Amino acid sequence: IKPGDLLFISERQKYSIIHHVMLYAGGETLIEAYETGTTVREITFEKRFGMSLKDIRGNKLVIDKRRIYFCRHKAFK
Repeated sequence: IKPGDLLFISERQKYSIIHHVMLYAGGETLIEAYETGTTVREITFEKRFGMSLKDIRGNKLVIDKRRIYFCRHKAFK
């Protein structure tokens, strides 16, 4: 995962439905608006998901019955 990559979060137990998108800013930092109408914030991966980004292997992960997909646009490769 590199700065500028997107993280897509599914609905609980509905892995094919994307519910939320975040931007990876580098290190352990994510950028998101938690829900519609809230202020955009920076938050660490651990604060948001309860585990460190460095502890994750592969490109798909399930946390709290939601799947997280990591995606890089071709322009960022």
